[in-house]
Amino acid sequence: CIDRWRQWDEFGRALQWQSWHPVDLVDSESKILQEAINNFQSEYEKTDHLYTQMLQKNVSNVSALLARANNAFALKNSKDIVDLIDHVETLDSAEASQKQDFLTLLKGMLHELQDEAVEAFNVYETIASPALKHIALKKMLPIAMTLKDFDAALIVLERLCQISLEYMVSYADLLGLLGNKKAAIEVLMMYLGQFPDRPSVKNKLAQYYIDE
Repeated sequence: CIDRWRQWDEFGRALQWQSWHPVDLVDSESKILQEAINNFQSEYEKTDHLYTQMLQKNVSNVSALLARANNAFALKNSKDIVDLIDHVETLDSAEASQKQDFLTLLKGMLHELQDEAVEAFNVYETIASPALKHIALKKMLPIAMTLKDFDAALIVLERLCQISLEYMVSYADLLGLLGNKKAAIEVLMMYLGQFPDRPSVKNKLAQYYIDE
């Protein structure tokens, strides 16, 4: 497991594994598991100001087109999305990869409008540009929840947590919903370590302790 967690930066999965496998481990196994948990906590103790600045700068280059796409998506207007795809394909761009990712985002929206949820999820998954990855992940989460693929939803939420610590509360909520209250408590404690003045989160944590 540790190799996969390291490969995908999903060390929070160690908390889930620990909750689902309450067994005694030999020293070497315990050390590996603790390393994964420590890496997870360390990741969320980092500030994300640099990432946020980069996100705002890059998104501004396509903000008008994205606004049009969001409007068409809200109106379930597939034709406008298709027209946008055709238009973007004709544009010159100094950032070819970002242009391709934006096209991929539009194609994912089109799949959603065509009730092709799995295809949309898989398309969004391929987006790599930090400026658009956040948008893609936010679209992937409700798809995973609708499909009741809670394992995928946890992975999406963990990646969202790497973008903004605010998603840690939703991550904990899903862990709790799946019965992993111990892991949910640990995530909320990490969150409160960064944002101690959040009464609603403190109340949520207290309720988990009561339920435990």
